[in-house]
Amino acid sequence: MDFDIPRSVATILLVGNAGIGKRRLASLILSEIHPSNKENKDSTNISGSLSSSTNSIQFRTSESLPAACSVFKSFGKDQGDTTTTTALARRDTTSKTPGPNTNASESTVALSVNRYDLILLMVSMTDKGSWDRCKQALQKLEPSWFLGRCAIVVTRVSAVSKYAFDRDEITDFLDDFYEVPRIWTNLDQDSEGALAAVQIVRLLEITGSYRPSLRNRYSSTTGTDTTTTAPVIPSTAALLSSARFYGSVTGKRNSMLQSVIRSPERYVVESTTLPEGESSPHKVVVSLE
Repeated sequence: MDFDIPRSVATILLVGNAGIGKRRLASLILSEIHPSNKENKDSTNISGSLSSSTNSIQFRTSESLPAACSVFKSFGKDQGDTTTTTALARRDTTSKTPGPNTNASESTVALSVNRYDLILLMVSMTDKGSWDRCKQALQKLEPSWFLGRCAIVVTRVSAVSKYAFDRDEITDFLDDFYEVPRIWTNLDQDSEGALAAVQIVRLLEITGSYRPSLRNRYSSTTGTDTTTTAPVIPSTAALLSSARFYGSVTGKRNSMLQSVIRSPERYVVESTTLPEGESSPHKVVVSLE
């Protein structure tokens, strides 16, 4: 999807067990986007179009993704248009009005479409069931769609004595499952909850089309032709011989290594030995050249 479609409403889907902190996380995200204190807006909050008062954010909560849940791409009038959004559809079976040539028991499937810019799967380290539901939800989503639009929020990280499972289970599973982003936090602490909200807002700015993608940063459009200019990357030799590479004015790499990472010429080691014919320890200073 191209991130050039301006939007005024962003929607987040929060998936997690009851009482896991979905409302708490939603309030932290709202306070990050629309801070009440204008003085701290530039220093601690995200600045940009997402924090504008003309934009709004919506939250949907669910304890688990529906069993009859599918993901598809919605196309515009031109079926070849791939820049349109991707939607999450829920299949609902409704009764069909019987007609002269239809059976009264015949039913049809209606699609209820909701667009979600970001899906947050919440896991509590003190609840093994929340992690099981998270794995089930990941397996229901299509990888081509949720990559970059889904994240795992792990709460109750500091309650080590109350862990219901090993935290390595999350790391090992996600490393093998497309390396889905994960956010470790404690929502009961304001400082950590605010930091998690900042990370989520940065993800939402990209998935909600508020911030251009990295691939468009070096592209320029002229008329109908789009030309891409790759960033200038210096050679390895130029980097190794540049003082700017080290963040100092010491000089080139060779001189810097000689002055900073120089090996000592002599080592003095004190050891305890028992010479022959001696019953008491005798300290010998051994010099290694």
